[in-house]
Amino acid sequence: MMEQKKWEVAKEKFEEVLNLDPDNKLAQDKLREILREIEKIKLIKMKRNYFTLGILTGVLGVLPLIGIEIWEGLQHRGNQLIRERFSSGDKILFANANKENYNDEFSRCNQEFQNQNYDAATDCFQELVKDNRNEPEPLIYYNNSLARQHNNSIKIAVAVPADRNPKRSKSMLRGVAPAQNEYNKKQKNSPSQNRLLEIVIANDSNNDKISPKLAKEI
Repeated sequence: MMEQKKWEVAKEKFEEVLNLDPDNKLAQDKLREILREIEKIKLIKMKRNYFTLGILTGVLGVLPLIGIEIWEGLQHRGNQLIRERFSSGDKILFANANKENYNDEFSRCNQEFQNQNYDAATDCFQELVKDNRNEPEPLIYYNNSLARQHNNSIKIAVAVPADRNPKRSKSMLRGVAPAQNEYNKKQKNSPSQNRLLEIVIANDSNNDKISPKLAKEI
């Protein structure tokens, strides 16, 4: 936080210089360098291995998530290929080459989610969870479908290198999925009916060129 503040202050100073002298090449170069540093800090925050999500609607508790950013809604703009890297339940990111039935059933669940049949999607993903306890993706999408039924969910994006390192990505999500499930279970049974948690999985391919584009979409 302190490091970012330092660069932000420096950015303001050089912007002031350029306001007075727009053609100052030294100030232009320094400003570009500062903007690069600020962007690096933002990306480090996005991809940090562990992040503690504290208070959501009171105290959520200590929830160790991997590389998350508060989700403010995936905007309907930008590159379609970038948007394809996000999923709340509309697509599968970790197909199982050894389980054709799993992939087929997952596709059916995705279709229900795409069609906004969230009751059916919830039931469908729940069956996948029962038969595939070690797979975190169906559990996340089950909870997302549940959250969509209740409307006004709290959305959080989790960045993982899904296509480059699926084993590591699943390991990350195995920490996220049960935490989301436990939180939603408590919220669902709460008399105050607080908002449920929706996890949006973002595939960043562990690629420094892709990560900034994902960050802009979040």
